[in-house]
Amino acid sequence: MTEKRCGETDTKTYYRTDRFYSEEGGWYAKLREGDELGPFDSKDEAKQGLVDFIELYKNENPEK
Repeated sequence: MTEKRCGETDTKTYYRTDRFYSEEGGWYAKLREGDELGPFDSKDEAKQGLVDFIELYKNENPEK
């Protein structure tokens, strides 16, 4: 994958692993910082939780 993130100028190839995983009956979303969100009842809820987290982060950090 040669997709660039906002603000990146290099041409490195980045490989992404699945951000979502199930453990002990709950679904979790991994964050870039190494933290995780969850548990959620389903993978779809974990995906929505990540979307909500990103929107909240953007609203609190408008310069990024």
